[in-house]
Amino acid sequence: MIIYRDRKTLLHSVDPRLKIIWLIFFTLAVAVFRTPEVAVAATLANLLLLLLSRIRVDEFLRDSREILLFSLLAIPLQVLTNPYGLEAGLRLGLLNSVLLADMAAAALMFVSTTLPSGMADAMRWFRVPKALAFSFSLAIQFVPVLYREVQDVRMAQMTRGARLSGPMSVFPLIIPVFHKVMNRAWELSVSLESRGFSP
Repeated sequence: MIIYRDRKTLLHSVDPRLKIIWLIFFTLAVAVFRTPEVAVAATLANLLLLLLSRIRVDEFLRDSREILLFSLLAIPLQVLTNPYGLEAGLRLGLLNSVLLADMAAAALMFVSTTLPSGMADAMRWFRVPKALAFSFSLAIQFVPVLYREVQDVRMAQMTRGARLSGPMSVFPLIIPVFHKVMNRAWELSVSLESRGFSP
């Protein structure tokens, strides 16, 4: 789950503007210089940041599990589309997979060590429209709320005897979760409007 993890570390106290600059620089460097050396350097940089953040490895892997699995899709994609044979496709696919995972890990590290309010302030400093900055920070804060709603609905359905296993288990959750999320969004919009909020 992509959430802010509160720790008293130097990395958490770094100005969000510096973190955004670092993230942009990191992402561009990885995307432009796609070499094994860059992949190794980016992976080591992420490991160093993880160490400095004092976020447990198992927590980080649990948060990034789906993203890291998605990055593995680069391997079969390159194997199927590379015109230079299976071996070249495997090498390029593995490299692209590691680079994608590095970029995703850096972004997740940014979110895990930066308060949503700090992100919004930094985005406004970079002249991002206030409405967009507010929407982004609000979306980040909504992730744990959505996760809790899914867990609550899942437990409620299981107490009613629903069998929630396998790929089809998501369908009994969609409508109740959607209904609860829409209710929360409506309550939030009414609350903001009653306070005269105007981004």
